[in-house]
Formats: sequence, structure tokens, C-alpha cells
Amino acid sequence: MIERLDFCKNNDIKIYCVLSYPENNKVYRESVIKHGINVFGVKFIPLIDFMTFEKYIEMLSVIDIAIFNHNRQQALGNIANLLYLGKRVYINPSNGCKGYFEKMGAKVFSTDSLTKMDICKIDSKELKDTNRKAIDEFFSDQQFKERWRKIFDMKY
Repeated sequence: MIERLDFCKNNDIKIYCVLSYPENNKVYRESVIKHGINVFGVKFIPLIDFMTFEKYIEMLSVIDIAIFNHNRQQALGNIANLLYLGKRVYINPSNGCKGYFEKMGAKVFSTDSLTKMDICKIDSKELKDTNRKAIDEFFSDQQFKERWRKIFDMKY
């Protein structure tokens, strides 16, 4: 993804890269940090320490675009929070999270279609409202009750 975003390196941007992985990924983390700084300089901000939930949500609230290019299901809570906050979210199409959020009615984008124009796009109020509504409805108390009711009503 660093190479795909290379065209942004002269723009007034910040790239936050969450790398607060367990210790056994230290070599990978350091290689990503080195590469990110080589391409973007001080615009590349690696996040290597865990932060409080409140501070993390505050950080998410100031970003414009989130890119999840991993090919396996992870970051579900982060994606849900970002969609609720009205952020444009790109997800690798091989990641099950993409279909999951689309099924609940959220508008997410494919990392395969990420272009320079996408980076500069101003999101519509409609996109933000659609995503907030999808998250609100899917994670509502009523929906949780309904899903649990179906589980408890199952006949084994």
C-alpha cells in the first residue's frame, strides 16, 4: 500500500500506520516503518504503542480515509468505528469484512479501485449518513436481542 500511495508523497497529508503488533512481529514492523519513512518522510506516522480507547477514537476522528489492505478478517471494530464516524473506508476485496459491512448496508470501497482522485475526494453527507445508519442499525440493542433470540430459539 505504501507504493500505491506514493503519488501522495508531495501532498499535505499524514499517513497513520497502525503497527502495534505483538513482539514476534518486530522485524516486520521495523521494515514497514523504515519503508514508510523512506517514501513519506515525517508524513509517515507509525503507531507502535497501544493507546486508550478514548485517545484511539480521537485519532480516528481526525483522519479522512482508512485503508485496510490485509487479506484476512481483522480490524472489524476499527472499520465499524470509522464507518460510524463517517470516514471513507477501503477494504481488500478478499477480506471477508468487505462483504460483511456491505451486507449490513454500509458503503465501503475496494482497495483495488483506490486512485489519486479518491484521495482528494470530499465525501458526501449521503455517504456519511448511510454508513452511520448501517452501523447504528446493525449494532443496535434491538438487533442484538433479535440475534440472541434466534440462537436461544434454535432446536437441537
